[in-house]
Amino acid sequence: MAKNEITKKTQNEIVDLFNEKEKFKLYEKQYKAKTKELQTDIIKDFIKKGKDVVDVPYSNKNLRVKLVTPRSIQWDVDALSKTVSKDTFNKIVDKQYLINDIEGLKDYLKSCGVNPKKFMTFIDVIQSVNNNMIEDLSKKGVLDEDKLKDCCSVVENASYLKITEQDKND
Repeated sequence: MAKNEITKKTQNEIVDLFNEKEKFKLYEKQYKAKTKELQTDIIKDFIKKGKDVVDVPYSNKNLRVKLVTPRSIQWDVDALSKTVSKDTFNKIVDKQYLINDIEGLKDYLKSCGVNPKKFMTFIDVIQSVNNNMIEDLSKKGVLDEDKLKDCCSVVENASYLKITEQDKND
């Protein structure tokens, strides 16, 4: 047998493996489509009836179905900078500096007498709010949460269902 040849049995196993993979892809595609259809119908009914948790009898147990709607906070960094002190702002906002013209920066620094405003024209600043720090400073009383309400908005993400098995008497 040549070095690159394999037995007929191995060739058949390779074909079987490929066919199983293709069947799985098809089943997975059908499963995802059916799941999406069912979840969409269930979520519409939950919303229409004002429900967020329902128990459904199943065998000798219950299925507890929860409608979950994740929320996230989007911060207005400019409004935040006008609302809190500079020191607090620097604690709650993470900054990432990106040099967008290193050769220009080098040339400018060589000429020295560095002007901070001119220096900053070579830098891009990416600012992101540190939610953990805001929570920590709020708990300590350093931040007034009422003042922060104008600096953010709550965004609802797509709802989904969480289904768990429960004993009938839970």
